[in-house]
Amino acid sequence: MSVLKPNSTLKNGKYFYGNYYLRVSLPTGKVRIALPNTKDDKRLANRLQSKANEIEARARLFPTDKDWYVELHKALGLEHKLPNHNTDKHTIKTAWIQMLDSKQLLKDVNKKSTLDFYRFSLELLLEVVGNINLDMLSLQHKSAIEQAVGKKDWSDNTKNMRVKYINTFLIWCLDNELILKRPFKLQLIKTKPRTHTWISKEDFSLIRGVSDSVSASYFIIAYNTGLRLRELNTNPNAKAYNGLYHEINRVDNLWQIKVYGKGNKEAVIILDDELKPVYDVMVANQLHPRTISKKFKKACKEIGFENFRFHDLRHSFCQNLAMESDDAVLLRLMMRHSRLETTENYMKDDKFAWSKMVESNRIEG
Repeated sequence: MSVLKPNSTLKNGKYFYGNYYLRVSLPTGKVRIALPNTKDDKRLANRLQSKANEIEARARLFPTDKDWYVELHKALGLEHKLPNHNTDKHTIKTAWIQMLDSKQLLKDVNKKSTLDFYRFSLELLLEVVGNINLDMLSLQHKSAIEQAVGKKDWSDNTKNMRVKYINTFLIWCLDNELILKRPFKLQLIKTKPRTHTWISKEDFSLIRGVSDSVSASYFIIAYNTGLRLRELNTNPNAKAYNGLYHEINRVDNLWQIKVYGKGNKEAVIILDDELKPVYDVMVANQLHPRTISKKFKKACKEIGFENFRFHDLRHSFCQNLAMESDDAVLLRLMMRHSRLETTENYMKDDKFAWSKMVESNRIEG
């Protein structure tokens, strides 16, 4: 029996639903068929599913009698959607560009980081299989891609990100009738949940002690402000790449730094006179985010902290704040999170304290 599901997109923590689609088992394999004009018409989608079930049953009894893919399209009234594969060949690269264009990623400057993820995944795909026609992709390519990913010196999360974008591309090609069926689905690497490490002030002093002054300036600012790694970039030439830059002003004996960070959101970070010279050292000695991360890992390894990562400085900033305040909403604002649940993720190591903070806010509210 066929499977009927609505297309869904996750955006800002909410699911948005579109037209329905069918997954139908045919002698040549499983196919996915988009059902236009069904977003607000579940009854129409159910009627089309009944027709698809009839085709599926006939195909099971008489697998070689007809081209059941064509028959399925006819039964659903979608003959006009049948792709002309003999005359309209699509290469991986041309189809990929069409996908990006359809998602409006090529025009939206705020989607630069997302576009980079797509670009890196395309480079991986082309490296393994070349710029072949879509209808030439096969299960052999699946094995080759998974083996190539396994050999890369990337984190498991990075590997899975590349795989997800390739899988997304193949689904898009299927939904847009560029291929008859999805040739394969790449498997994700099983990863262990990443634990958040709190770096105490004593441990942080040790990390500073084995670091050069420039590297230490990045670590100190991150530990005391909660800035993300890419938000530490104040190089004007890098603005076009990631949209992150700083503006600084003196207000009431404090330094206010305006940061345009993740999601192109604006925030204000406060520095006192003790931290300002450290900030100046950082600004005067620009380092690539990847370089900063490597220097941090090297310093941690030197003193025996194998599991620390740069983002733990932000987690530590969060937990240090929590020790000084029992206001969960204030903590969310200081961390610049749009949702309270995100802040909760930073407090996983201290669930009891977090529960008390949330309950306190409920009582006061």
